[in-house]
Amino acid sequence: MMKENGQDQQLRVFSTGNLIDDFIADTPTLESPEVFRKWAAISLIAGVAQRRVWCNIGKGALFPNQYVMLVSPPGVGKSVVLNIVEHLWKQTAGLYIGDAKTTIQGLLDFISTSASPVTMNGLPVNTHPMTCAPREYGTFMTAYDLTVLNILNDFWDCPAVFTERTRGGGVNKIEYPVLNLISGTQPSYLNNVLPEEAWSLGFCSRLILVFAYEARRMRTRERLNAKPFDESKYLPFLERLQKAEGEMKFTDEAIDFFDQWTMDEGMTPVPMHPKLESYIARRQVHWLKTAMCRALAEGSMEIRVEHLKAAKADLLEMESQMPDIFKDIDKDSDKVILDEVKLFLIRLSAGGKPFPERRLLQYLSTKIAPQRIGFFVDLLQQSQFIEECDNPAGLTQRGNKGYRYFKAGLDLTKTF
Repeated sequence: MMKENGQDQQLRVFSTGNLIDDFIADTPTLESPEVFRKWAAISLIAGVAQRRVWCNIGKGALFPNQYVMLVSPPGVGKSVVLNIVEHLWKQTAGLYIGDAKTTIQGLLDFISTSASPVTMNGLPVNTHPMTCAPREYGTFMTAYDLTVLNILNDFWDCPAVFTERTRGGGVNKIEYPVLNLISGTQPSYLNNVLPEEAWSLGFCSRLILVFAYEARRMRTRERLNAKPFDESKYLPFLERLQKAEGEMKFTDEAIDFFDQWTMDEGMTPVPMHPKLESYIARRQVHWLKTAMCRALAEGSMEIRVEHLKAAKADLLEMESQMPDIFKDIDKDSDKVILDEVKLFLIRLSAGGKPFPERRLLQYLSTKIAPQRIGFFVDLLQQSQFIEECDNPAGLTQRGNKGYRYFKAGLDLTKTF
């Protein structure tokens, strides 16, 4: 078992005092970005902890499993760090490692047979965990329709029971499922893998999207002189972590710090992008999951202020780069949509006549997801493609979103 407070004796092998920071320090020769190696270590811990440990802030049990996506152009170092994580998982007894490529039925068949006994609240139960590190997220599943995404949502949420009705009218039941996933993808490919509905229906709110544009390259002599990664340093600790069970408790100071950032400070700074609206609603959950991994990395079943602070720093560092992912995702599709919208506005404002905002909103609703409509209207205004004006009927509605009137702006036809 891990220590209820203080540190595990085996942490003496970690010069930084925890597995995560040592993993970062021990893997420079991978030439993978440090932020990739950090979240790989966090996912490594979450994949070993499975559904054996949990925390509770009064909203029910929360488990440390995560869906981490390493996002970068090709050749930045996603696969090399994923290889190490998967290899460490395979060397740790008691884990169920999923395939790099599967179907949703294959995933369900695998996880239904991955029984792992755990004692929860004094009662023995069979959890059904699965841990997976596919090199490319786009090839993990052969298809990503809404049914697939809803099942993945369920396995992230960790319900007590997952049920699925079969074609023959029967019901498949999986008790206490949990999925931990880390994978890699390219920004432009992410748009092809995930349907637009994934951003508004909850799946993408469950993703930790870790973006890096380039890796730190080492000089050859520096790389040759660097100490190779020693997996034997990590395996004894992971074996002990795999046997840990029970509820992780918060210190009083940790609870106060949690309330301070979530209630008093509004979890600022908040990442800004239309596609991140659903993610923002789950930031508290992501913070707690990461804090659990930070505590477990020290061999502690007690979540203290320093674990929450470290997890907060991890989250903010990752979030600061998230909007950059969408520059590649959106640049082609948004340009096509914007050109179509501008042509629509030219027809709508022919002869210089004002038009009601509702006409623009109705048209946009046929082109883009609802959460992006406000972003597009603001973009059209700021780019001077449209300008707010008075209602021709004399009823002023300036500033009242949804009821305003617009006319053609100075630059509406300049790029045609």
